[in-house]
Amino acid sequence: AVDAYQSFLDQLKQQATCLTQRYETLQVHPLIRAFLEGKKILASRKNLQWGRKLFHVFNGLFGFWLYGFSGAGQMGAVSVLAGFLSAACLIEIGRRLYPRFNEWLCCRLSGIMREREKVKISSATWYMFSILAVFLLCPRDVALLVLLFVALGDTAAGIVGSLFRSPWRSCRR
Repeated sequence: AVDAYQSFLDQLKQQATCLTQRYETLQVHPLIRAFLEGKKILASRKNLQWGRKLFHVFNGLFGFWLYGFSGAGQMGAVSVLAGFLSAACLIEIGRRLYPRFNEWLCCRLSGIMREREKVKISSATWYMFSILAVFLLCPRDVALLVLLFVALGDTAAGIVGSLFRSPWRSCRR
C-alpha cells in the first residue's frame, strides 16, 4: 500500500511540474502578454480561421478558372497574376516603410492574417508568387492540377490539422 501511495504521489509531482512549466511558458509568451495588455491578436496555425481558408480556396479556384476556363490563355493569366503580385509586393513594401499602415492593414485583415505576418511577408504574397511560377514553368494540365491540389488539398489539411491538434501534447507520456 505504501508503494502504491508513493507511486501516486510521484505521478502527482510529475503532473504538477508539467503544469508549472506550461504556466511559466504562458507567462512569458509574447502573445499571452499582448492578450493580457488588451492588444489585438491575430491567429496562428493552431487556430482555425474559416475566412483565411475560404480566401485560400477562392484564390486558388480563381487562378484555376483564369488559366483553365476563362479563355485568357497562359499569357493573359500570367499578366493578371503578375498584376496582383505587383500590387501585393507594393503593399508589402508599404507595410515595412509605414508601421501605421501595417497596423491598419493587420486590423482590417485580421480574419485572414496570422500573427507572424505582422512582421513577415504575407503568405498570400508567396501564394501568388508560387501560382505565377507554376503557370510559367509547367504545362497547362500540370499547372491546373497543382493549383487544385494546393487550393483544396492544402486547405483541407489545414482544417484537419487545426481541429485535431492537442495543446497539451508536450505533457503526455
